Amino acid sequence: FPRYYSICSSQLKNHYTMEIEYSLETKECKDKKLFKGLATSYMSNLNKNDFITLSRPKNIEMIDETTKDIFLIGLGSGLGVIRGILENRYIKKMSNLKIGKATLFVGVRHKSDFIYEEELRFYEKQGIVDIIEAYSMENGNKT
Repeated sequence: FPRYYSICSSQLKNHYTMEIEYSLETKECKDKKLFKGLATSYMSNLNKNDFITLSRPKNIEMIDETTKDIFLIGLGSGLGVIRGILENRYIKKMSNLKIGKATLFVGVRHKSDFIYEEELRFYEKQGIVDIIEAYSMENGNKT
């Protein structure tokens, strides 16, 4: 079975490279041996700028609706795809193209779980997105 990863960069930034997001898969098997995901273990040992080949289905394209207003919901690692969408909108805005309003709802357990926060805050300051945060366990209490 293929393993799916999130592309978290805009093709407008660089047509020949992409940033991907994945989680390292490790589980204890019934025989108490530690199982490590083959692809994620391999990728976790790569260095920045190492070359790997990826493929994607030919019928999947990012919808280019940057002039429309959108609501985005990011829960944990789902922020990776949203990062790519906002990066795309930022590049278009810097090229003086019209973009619609974007509102991002971030839902994670703790503020420390808010991945890509610094970059997303940059997009917020640039007027690309409004961010609304919700933390379910910030003070040790489930809310």
